[in-house]
Amino acid sequence: MNYKEEEIETLLPNFDYANVSMKIFSKLIGLAEEILALEDDRSKGSDLRRSGAISIVAELLNDYNIPMAKQIFMRSITSKNSMEQYAALEGLEAYFNYTDDEIDDELLATLNKIIHETTEREIASTCLQIQVNAGAIDEMTAVFQLGDWKEAHER
Repeated sequence: MNYKEEEIETLLPNFDYANVSMKIFSKLIGLAEEILALEDDRSKGSDLRRSGAISIVAELLNDYNIPMAKQIFMRSITSKNSMEQYAALEGLEAYFNYTDDEIDDELLATLNKIIHETTEREIASTCLQIQVNAGAIDEMTAVFQLGDWKEAHER
C-alpha cells in the first residue's frame, strides 16, 4: 500500500508495540479479524459485529497503514448483509482516498455490478466515490452515473 502524501506507521494485528495506543489499536485489528473469521449466521447480532469490525479497520486507516485492510474490505463488498457491505465499501473508499494504489479491472466490474443491482443510494454513491478516489473516473462522470442510477431505481 503506497500512501499518497506522507509516510505513516504500519499497524499489524496483535503486535506488542511499545506505544500503548498502537498496542491497543493492534489488538482491535486482531479482534476485527477474529470476528470476521467467525461464521456469518445471518443474525442481527452477526450483522452488527461484522459491520462494526470492518468499520474499526476503516477508521484506523485514517492514521495507520494496515496491510491487510484491502483484503478485509474485499471479502465483504458482495455480502448479502447490507450493513456489512456498506461498511466494506466505506473501507475501500477510505483505502483509495489515502493510497495511490491502482484499482484493478475485477474490482471495477464488481463495483459496477453492485451499482447496477443495489436499490440503496448510499451503496451506489459509495461505489462511485471509490472509483473517483482511485482515479478511475472523475467527479462529473460519477455525478452523471448516479443520475442514471437514480432514474433507473428511484421510481
